[in-house]
Amino acid sequence: MINKIVKGTLVAASLFVVLVGYQFYVVMADTEQQRLSALGGWAIGDEGNSKIAEQFIEACMKGGPVDADSRPEKLVSVYECANEIGGSDLETLIRTTDQKTKAPAPLRWL
Repeated sequence: MINKIVKGTLVAASLFVVLVGYQFYVVMADTEQQRLSALGGWAIGDEGNSKIAEQFIEACMKGGPVDADSRPEKLVSVYECANEIGGSDLETLIRTTDQKTKAPAPLRWL
């Protein structure tokens, strides 16, 4: 009897962890898609904004391997990165876009 309770609890906990992990992945993908969409709308019709948007995507959104020589000395948030590249207008755009993304229930509880 106790063995079944332990197994049931482990299965339930494992399923919860998998569900939250999947939801985290979906929320991050949705956030990235919304950022790209907002950047596209922001950059339409303005060559300067278009170049800034490309720089932001390359510098702030795309991750990759970091060489030992090119490692940054401090971590920079995506908002700080947006501010450095495009000023407060770009930072505000990214912040408002991110605030539109809502996490589903189990992930929101954490």
